[in-house]
Amino acid sequence: MNRLYPALLACAAALTPAAASAESLSIYPDAEATSTTLPFSIYYASNGDIHTQMIYPAADIAALKGKTIDKIAFTITRIGNQAWNCKGLTVKMGTTTQATYPDKQYISDNLVVVASLEAFTLSNTDLTAPCQWEITLDTPFAYTGDNLVIDMLNTKDNGPRYWTFKGQAQTGYTGLSMTNSVRQEKFLPTLTVEYSQAAQASAALSASAVAFPLEFVGDNAQATVRLSNTGTQALSGTVAIDSEGFSVSPAAVTDLAAGESVDLTVDFNPAAQGKYTGTLTVTLDGIDPLTASISGTAVDGPSEVRTIFSGKEYDTAVPAGWNAYAEEYLAESGAFSGSTTEYDEFGSVLRFESAAVSGYDALLWNHGNPMPYSEIYDRYYYLISPMAGGELVLGATLNDVAATGAYVKAYSAVYDAAAAKFTIGDEIALTWDEAPVKDTWSIGKGTAPAGTQVALLLKYAAVNFFASEAKVDGITSVSADADSPAVYFNLNGVRVDRPAAGLYIRLSGGKATKVVVR
Repeated sequence: MNRLYPALLACAAALTPAAASAESLSIYPDAEATSTTLPFSIYYASNGDIHTQMIYPAADIAALKGKTIDKIAFTITRIGNQAWNCKGLTVKMGTTTQATYPDKQYISDNLVVVASLEAFTLSNTDLTAPCQWEITLDTPFAYTGDNLVIDMLNTKDNGPRYWTFKGQAQTGYTGLSMTNSVRQEKFLPTLTVEYSQAAQASAALSASAVAFPLEFVGDNAQATVRLSNTGTQALSGTVAIDSEGFSVSPAAVTDLAAGESVDLTVDFNPAAQGKYTGTLTVTLDGIDPLTASISGTAVDGPSEVRTIFSGKEYDTAVPAGWNAYAEEYLAESGAFSGSTTEYDEFGSVLRFESAAVSGYDALLWNHGNPMPYSEIYDRYYYLISPMAGGELVLGATLNDVAATGAYVKAYSAVYDAAAAKFTIGDEIALTWDEAPVKDTWSIGKGTAPAGTQVALLLKYAAVNFFASEAKVDGITSVSADADSPAVYFNLNGVRVDRPAAGLYIRLSGGKATKVVVR
């Protein structure tokens, strides 16, 4: 049951004397304007449902910033009867940067219930003098700045008519009342606020939500949320997450000094494929719990090769262990034009771009097929994985030009050391859980022939993860005559004509050795 005594209403020549620790502020005390509809017409308040809001500008209540509102009072200047019976009243408060009501729409965001009154009677003994209508808040409201919203909703009952409220005409800020129809007035009632100093204990989190990027089952990702003591006294309490798949440390905070902060480390450790959600809750003595939503998505697949794609816009880097490879064909004959170029993880002239699709950073190919001047040639770009046959799993989506015939395909690929090029073989059949479409990630599975790598061919599409059960041996396909000059390969078996600083495989005299180039 709602408490009645904190919401006691009284009508007297002046406010009831405040407690010694409370202070008061009167807004528009010298105003002379009146309104019978704001805060609301007593006639309609007692004879039909009514909803009323007022926006008090931050500039006029600057003295309240950092204070806690305990009681509010309106001045009634014209009294038609001695009693007003009300069946119930709900009062909400909140803050907003909004100053008016476009299309006469009430503000609904960031409002909290501060008083809930059951049936009451507002009585007046002196019909010749103004009186104060007081509302003591069940839940004191901490005002931190911006425009103040006072929202009232009452239920019907019988009672007096035409009580008039003192206030000030406005040029910008307004009140909004609803009886049989919405009525907007550039008028704000005189308001007296009784307040106390804000609570000394307060804290804040640096984020209200943490969204982990795509993660593989069995792997771990971390994020940091900073907890700050924004009050004036030390804080202690507990930290927890209410969902499997997530954990947080430390699990407790002890004597966090005023003005100090501590980093909370949130771990994402998915044990199975799927979407994960939870809530990070920080419970500290003397203040309401602080919360932040936590979410993440996990995918499963073989563990030998695992790649999450998150390229930067026009990034020239190929993921570590992968190769980018381009082939060019004359359109007239389909013959190879001789300008095939290969690229490895040490640098690439291929241009990629990153795009957020369904919340994830994906590697999008900046070029589609056919390329410009397609009447002369076609160019195909492959992304070649560091695997050698076996099961593979990948995630893919199509981008916003899917109508042009976007697709995601996979082919077998074998590196030809003598020709210093990849030979692209047969297409690898992919089985999709759902056919790839725009803005939705689909999971495709397939099997690569033994001893081959996988070449991904994307047209107006993106990949966000790849996993396979076998990894290519860096020199399994490399051979040389005993008398041939020394040649160098990177650790993925790709020949390098002029090795830069790094670790390489050197093949000389039929013998392969690892060397460090400095």
